[in-house]
Amino acid sequence: RTTMVLPERLDVRAKATSELRRRGIHAVPVYQSRFEVAGEFTPKPLPDLVVDCPDATLLQADLALALSDPRGIERLDQVDWSGTALPWQSGTGLDGGWSSGVSARIPRERLASVITARAPFSFELDLRGSDRLSMAPAAGTTSFELTGDWPSPSFDGAFLPRQREVGASGFHAAWTVSSLARPVPAVWTSQPPPALE
Repeated sequence: RTTMVLPERLDVRAKATSELRRRGIHAVPVYQSRFEVAGEFTPKPLPDLVVDCPDATLLQADLALALSDPRGIERLDQVDWSGTALPWQSGTGLDGGWSSGVSARIPRERLASVITARAPFSFELDLRGSDRLSMAPAAGTTSFELTGDWPSPSFDGAFLPRQREVGASGFHAAWTVSSLARPVPAVWTSQPPPALE
């Protein structure tokens, strides 16, 4: 059985720069972005993670980073997991639309700490794309700050920024989303619920 657990905290800072590229007579805006990601998982005993299975044993744990198009990854540093550097591998290990992305395997000798101690993690990511840049508030509390050089951003999605500054040279926006405002539980034993999309 696979159990999905969202982190208690997720803090993301991103800076995006844009440029216009031409394809024939058409101009296409594209962006390059740098993300600084930090978060933390809090202890959860096995009975809370695996419902109706009192004799459960933790066999494997992975940190998954779902991306709609991993071809946009330009640089992805190893994840710092409680002071240990872990390499990423292709694929999340999930099904459907969540299979696209990367994951990092938690070492077997660190598995016990996954359910008994706080587990902070952090990494940096350079990502390029076009059209839009969006993020799911997949934590107990999600904080997201985005700075860009685009003078006319469109803020859309389920949550509008709590603060934003827009000027001729670009914009800065910040979001904070609580788990109480998100219709998704912190733990489940099936594929991610559609509401997370």
